[in-house]
Amino acid sequence: MNHADERGLLPEELLADSLYGSDDNCEIAKGLGTEVIAPTMGSQKEDVIPLSDFTFSEKGKVISCTKGHAPVSTKHKKNRR
Repeated sequence: MNHADERGLLPEELLADSLYGSDDNCEIAKGLGTEVIAPTMGSQKEDVIPLSDFTFSEKGKVISCTKGHAPVSTKHKKNRR
């Protein structure tokens, strides 16, 4: 029990940013009688194209993009492209 709970001051709702809206945090708060209201975190930006959509050589070099065009240039650093 915490001081706010001992005094009967736990909120019914708590407004938070997306970093505090995880499932774990929401479940803990729910157990204390508080509903966390927070926006969900996006999984991916709309303009991002995953690497799985590109064509690669057997050695892992990019052969073409999603529209079949060969790259003008590429960079490779460890496991990043």
